Amino acid sequence: IFVAIVTAIQVLCYNFLDVMGVGKARRKHKVAYPKCTGPPEFESAFRAQQNQAEQMPTFFVSMWACAAMFDGRVAGGLGLLWVLLRQLYTSSYRNSGFSMGLLKFTIPAYLCINLLSLLAAGAGIYTLVQNPSLLF
Repeated sequence: IFVAIVTAIQVLCYNFLDVMGVGKARRKHKVAYPKCTGPPEFESAFRAQQNQAEQMPTFFVSMWACAAMFDGRVAGGLGLLWVLLRQLYTSSYRNSGFSMGLLKFTIPAYLCINLLSLLAAGAGIYTLVQNPSLLF
């Protein structure tokens, strides 16, 4: 259930903070839809939202695979950490534009996704080694 809650939190954060952040930037900088270019402040908000959209499929698959194959509490905990790091990233990006300082959020977030994936893969391989008949 923890993983489902984390999934819902990420979807809500994405919709209410990231997507609406782009809408707010559109209004503030008078960038009419469907334009995707404008002042740097608008482009930062737009790029931050797009980056979230690009990252979410990998995050969801990794977190749910880890929950299914390894442990739901670990998957949910790492997932919640990822959500927090990604929201700090997008908030910083929206408010300050891209800078190398964003790496303090990006690198740990990538580590979370990679750890989720490694735990899922490791548990899956372990299961197959213990029960080779599952392959067929």
